[in-house]
Amino acid sequence: MAVSSALRASKNITPINGTDMNPADYRTALATLGLSQLAAGRWLGVSNKTAQRYATTGPSGPAARSIQMLLNMGPMERLVCLTTAFPLAMLEK
Repeated sequence: MAVSSALRASKNITPINGTDMNPADYRTALATLGLSQLAAGRWLGVSNKTAQRYATTGPSGPAARSIQMLLNMGPMERLVCLTTAFPLAMLEK
């Protein structure tokens, strides 16, 4: 089951414009992951402005799939994935 589908089922969210993840899905996913918009942007490799725009327009397809991948992982896998790419201190800012 795709995580976006799980989020939609639990929050009754419907995707818009055929995107993988709409803005509400994105914000819910970040809250679930405990990431700020800026920390998610750092992990995704996008600018701060782009990371913040995702919260109003929805993420790009690759960004949505990356976030869904994180949500599908267990807590330890997620921690390794986030901290391997960036030191934990960078994600907390």
